[in-house]
Amino acid sequence: MSEAASVKRCANCGGSDFFLEEASGKLRCKNCKSYYEDFSANAADNLNELRGEHITERASQINGSKDELISLACSSCGAEVTIIASEANNAKCHWCRHVLSIEDKLPNSVAPDLVLPFSIKKEVALQKVKTFLAENKVLAKNVWRRTKVSDIHGVYLPFMLVDANVHVSMDGGGKILEKTRTIGTGDNQRTVLDVGTYIVKRDFDMVVDDLAVEAAVKTSDEMRASTSNVLNAVLPFDTENAVKWDARYLRGYTMETRNVSAKESEDRVRRQIEDIAWGKVKPDMARYKYGLDWHKNTMTQRGIRWKTIHLPVWIYSVRVREGLKNKIYYVAVNGRTGETEWVIPQSRLKEWSIIIGVWLLLHGVLWLTYEFVPLPSDKLGILMTIILIVILAWVVLAFKWMRDWRSKFFHTFVKHDHAHESNVELRNIVAEDDFKGIITLETSTLGNSGAGEEFVSFKWSEEK
Repeated sequence: MSEAASVKRCANCGGSDFFLEEASGKLRCKNCKSYYEDFSANAADNLNELRGEHITERASQINGSKDELISLACSSCGAEVTIIASEANNAKCHWCRHVLSIEDKLPNSVAPDLVLPFSIKKEVALQKVKTFLAENKVLAKNVWRRTKVSDIHGVYLPFMLVDANVHVSMDGGGKILEKTRTIGTGDNQRTVLDVGTYIVKRDFDMVVDDLAVEAAVKTSDEMRASTSNVLNAVLPFDTENAVKWDARYLRGYTMETRNVSAKESEDRVRRQIEDIAWGKVKPDMARYKYGLDWHKNTMTQRGIRWKTIHLPVWIYSVRVREGLKNKIYYVAVNGRTGETEWVIPQSRLKEWSIIIGVWLLLHGVLWLTYEFVPLPSDKLGILMTIILIVILAWVVLAFKWMRDWRSKFFHTFVKHDHAHESNVELRNIVAEDDFKGIITLETSTLGNSGAGEEFVSFKWSEEK
């Protein structure tokens, strides 16, 4: 038993055997049912004073030596699962529900610094899964009819938790339409635009608190694509309520093995901090509709702190036969907020049945109109043209609808909005929009005038 576990004793009876009560998110004594008050180990502090790089010992490592936790490889989907050693005989993979074998043991993983306990009950999570599947069954395959309690698994997923203190400097040029004029006469008459050019500068200090970055690399392309998308969609979590790691929070659950260190996550963290900085600046750039060119962006790292955390997610998985292959799809429920997201199979037969059915209906209306509506030929021709336009519009919209629906089911375009969902504070903001002059553009050459946005990557440096 770990040192942390030996210290925790019930204040009422002195016992040390606890279980996690999901309704409260707290450990509870098995003997007298008293609660153990585990206070937040991730309290906010003044990140404006954060300097240098701070990496916890656990965040810098991948493999550990604690025998209370063992890591097993799933021989079905390749996932790496960490469990309490005493539960190894009946453990299942949380992704594909395959029974794990002790023969597939991996080097022991490092326990995280922090854990955010479950506060959504298994039955509540299952009901959310059922409700979601029932609401989306029009185009989904019949997977909702087979849901049962044993199909949903609670898993702690590994993330890096990063605090950062940076200075951002962005320099560029923008264009704003000042006036539209008509010049010339007769056949030489044309419209020109007087566009104001501006020197644009944004300079500010920024602190990011508890940026969560996934810290498990999937072993197959399919697993990487599907799981990353669905996990990306259930963020954010209330990480400020995380507590110090204790293996007893893992009883009855599994834990995805963390196989990425802080150094290996550095590039991804920097990209997400850049996204946050740009997200804070972008709303103020809406005025530059005729061009915005950033030519020098710098990010100075004053301080950064790395911790490891495991976050709670309920995962429902279903295996569906598609052609010669079995595919696994998921519904994930945030173990704290109850937010539900999905990657589930669509029924293409239903998709095309709806589209072809409407298409045939419209063609039937067209034929009936031509055969039985007593209209003069000129008016009938106009009506037929309108109906044909409606049919063509339906075909275009149907394909767009299919694309949007498919991206909804598979989260094709999901990107976590770090700028709005992370705890971010800006200070010492300098915003300069200095008028430079007027240039004249002809509407015929507007497409080649540089309208739009050009963005260069940030150049990173560390404060000395």
